[in-house]
Amino acid sequence: ARAFTDPQVLPPPSKEVLEKDRKKNFEDVYYEGYLIKQGGNLQTWRQRWFILKDNQLRYYRTRADPNPAGVIKLGTALIKISTIERVNTFEMVIPGRVYYMQSENSSELFNWMSAIRESQELFIQRKHELALKRSKSSQNASSPRVRDIYCEGYLTKQGKKVKSWKRRWFILKDNKLSYYKSKVDVLNGAA
Repeated sequence: ARAFTDPQVLPPPSKEVLEKDRKKNFEDVYYEGYLIKQGGNLQTWRQRWFILKDNQLRYYRTRADPNPAGVIKLGTALIKISTIERVNTFEMVIPGRVYYMQSENSSELFNWMSAIRESQELFIQRKHELALKRSKSSQNASSPRVRDIYCEGYLTKQGKKVKSWKRRWFILKDNKLSYYKSKVDVLNGAA
């Protein structure tokens, strides 16, 4: 077991996590086991069976339960070692809630954290790949202005002088974010 003093610094992932094939889809990331979770309302600590799959962390009262007691959608949750007074504890910060989980030992702590982070990375990678495919399929090949676009779509932005909100067509290309009044303006060559 390794001792840690700085809660923000993590050791390298375990050999088990590193050996996973990085080319798999995020649906294939799979980890399961018992963790002790702090409840949301009563704040009591209870052992639950957890399954990490599809970038979601499902937890069950027991391993034999067919239906989860809860589902945590990981998205881009912040995962870090917790500074609370319980050993081998990590936290997941998502909008509106902080989940505290305690593992049996430091090895399991880092295996869980590594598996969750890998699931998140693969989820984000897949999301970007799908956005890129959609962008490429919707591009007009004859128009040089829309080739090589990484991401595009409507967003709402606030004006600099007049603080009203306007819907504009945004394009992320070559590390540059540009916007136009509408998609039609881009296709017609408006600057």
